[in-house]
Amino acid sequence: LHPGRPELSVYQAAIAGVGYTEFSAAAPQSILELARDACRAAIEDAGIERANVDGIASFMVMHDSVPTQAVATVLGLPQLRYSLDIDLGGQAPCHLVAQAAAAVTTGQAEAVLVFRALKGRSGARVGAMEFAGGGGQYRYPLGYSAYMMYVAMWAQRFLAETGQDAEDLAAVALTQREYAIANPRAFRRRPLTREQYFESPYVVEPFRGPDCTIEVDGACAVLVTTLERARDLRHPPAVVAAGGYRAGPRPG
Repeated sequence: LHPGRPELSVYQAAIAGVGYTEFSAAAPQSILELARDACRAAIEDAGIERANVDGIASFMVMHDSVPTQAVATVLGLPQLRYSLDIDLGGQAPCHLVAQAAAAVTTGQAEAVLVFRALKGRSGARVGAMEFAGGGGQYRYPLGYSAYMMYVAMWAQRFLAETGQDAEDLAAVALTQREYAIANPRAFRRRPLTREQYFESPYVVEPFRGPDCTIEVDGACAVLVTTLERARDLRHPPAVVAAGGYRAGPRPG
């Protein structure tokens, strides 16, 4: 504990602001501009002064985004103290929020922007990327060229072990579509019926088209700061209660 800071709440972190760009199939902005706009929106949503933002963090997959230093430059952050770029997908957004929370609770920064920006539809698409290393010379000749193919194998194992089936997968897709219809930022908002779901062709069994995410152009950002500071800002803080990340040796 820091001397003179006995209250636990001082060490906690919270999300104080959120910013989005439009999600589209072909954004006219560059990736850097998308990142800038989302970060600006998060700062404005929090109601914090730009001069008080001194950290920024993001991730990319196969160089599909822009470095944090570039975004900090176009934002004009006057006193950057913390910058983090990682090459990671999947769980990276949660991992970065946890890292930002650790930064503000240990005094490395006062307020950290965490963003993700890419042109996932009109630019570098994940399904078209060839990932270096990791046994690619064995996977690609078999046709395992997209991540969905790996997830499908795990899903088949999950269904076999749990006794669930296509009806359970359909329930997830239908529920997600209901949420999307109610969300003005969602890209796919057309109603989906059970019959339409089962009429959709497989992308890779057991997943059909409605099971799969939509590649879009866009960016989003959150602003992470101490709970103490967040309580004085525009919105009730969303407290970062905990975070975890597992890494270790892979089986030979």
